Amino acid sequence: MCPPRHFAVTYSINPWMDPQAWADRGGNLHGEAQRQWSDLRAALIAAGAAVETIEPTPDLPDLVFTANAAVVLDRKVVLSRFRYPERQKEEAIFAAAFAALRERGLIDDVSHLPAEIVLEGAGDCIWDARRRLFWLGCGFRSFRAAANRCDRRCKNAATRSCKSRCKRSCAAAGRHAA
Repeated sequence: MCPPRHFAVTYSINPWMDPQAWADRGGNLHGEAQRQWSDLRAALIAAGAAVETIEPTPDLPDLVFTANAAVVLDRKVVLSRFRYPERQKEEAIFAAAFAALRERGLIDDVSHLPAEIVLEGAGDCIWDARRRLFWLGCGFRSFRAAANRCDRRCKNAATRSCKSRCKRSCAAAGRHAA
C-alpha cells in the first residue's frame, strides 16, 4: 500500500479522471482518500494480513493504486508496464519494492515485461482460484499479449482474455490490441 499523501487528479488518462472536479473539491476528496486508506489498512491488519507500504512521491499521485504495480501469484511477480508516461515513472519504484521483498525472502521471482507489452497489473489481471486461471481485461490499459507472459511466469495457471471484446474495444479506441 502507499499512503495517499500526494494523491490528486492532476491529469487525465482515463474517462474517470477529471482534474477540474478535483480542483473544485480536492480538499474534501483528499481527506476522504486519507480516511478510506487508513480504514482499509486497519481492516487488512485486523484480518491478519501483513501490510507492506511504500513511500509516496510528490510527483506521482497515482502511486496509491498499488494493485496496478504487478500481477502476483504463488510468490511470483510479473511487474507492470504502464501505457501512459504519467504512470511509467512508477515502474522503478514498484520494481525496487518487489526486489526488497525478494531480498527478505517474501517472494521468489520478479520478472519484467518487454517495453512493447503493456499490463497494468492486478487492476486488469485477476486470479480466479476456483477456475485456476487469470482473467485479463485488455483494451485501452493492457494489451492481450500480456496474457502469454503471465502464463509463462505463473506456470500452473491459464490466462483467459475476452479476445473478441479486446479486438473491438481496441479498434474502437484506435489502440494497440497485440
